Amino acid sequence: MDLTALIRHPENMDQTTLAELRALVEQFPCMQAARLLLVENAFRLDDENYRAEAEKAAVLVPNRKVLFDLTEGTHLREMDEAEEPFDDEEDNAPTGTDLTATMIDRFLFGDNEEQEKKEKAVDPASDYMGYLFQIEAQAGGGPSLIQPTPGADIENDPTSKVLEAAQKHGKKWFKPATRREGDAMTSDEELLTPDTGEEGFEEKSCYTETLANICLKQGRYQRALEILTYLHLNNPKKSAYFADKIRFIRKLAINSKYNS
Repeated sequence: MDLTALIRHPENMDQTTLAELRALVEQFPCMQAARLLLVENAFRLDDENYRAEAEKAAVLVPNRKVLFDLTEGTHLREMDEAEEPFDDEEDNAPTGTDLTATMIDRFLFGDNEEQEKKEKAVDPASDYMGYLFQIEAQAGGGPSLIQPTPGADIENDPTSKVLEAAQKHGKKWFKPATRREGDAMTSDEELLTPDTGEEGFEEKSCYTETLANICLKQGRYQRALEILTYLHLNNPKKSAYFADKIRFIRKLAINSKYNS
């Protein structure tokens, strides 16, 4: 068999050359030229043993690029001839070695083994605001920052009333919570409840971290900072936690100011 003639004129490959190449490979398993020609011949004839021969050759030949060019690479060359030149928007598409390696892996192992990209969880220690938004998005509703409502809406806003009451009464607005007999403290931190006996207190108002998050969603960054600052000063054991939130809200406020 003249291997050189087959290399120069692969269109002459047929069932006869396929049988001769298969016998030659069985006799000389390490003969790379014969093995590559066998795979190419099986590919051109759409032989049922083509995939098995290609997998064997992929392990034995030192350069799989040659194997790919002789088989599946012909489709790429036909596509390149038929397609128009790439636009500027397609300059970032994978080309050359990366594209070749990707198509080789798909050809050898199939498309079913491609893994889906998993969304990376946001680290609350480095990006607290992103963590809050991710939690809300997973709960079913994406975060939406609304511009502050002007005029009478702000005056009737319960957050404004809570802030005014807190500034007026200060720490007297809170008193230690009473515990029933048999109840155990969940932590060393003192429990605080609103002092309903003080003038100006509204039972439906709640000066908490939840209220700060509501202000944050409404785009009232200054009010959210005031609430968190108050909680920061009155909860020394959680001062680092509130200080971290205050720092990120300030960054968010600055970013919103530049974008507006």
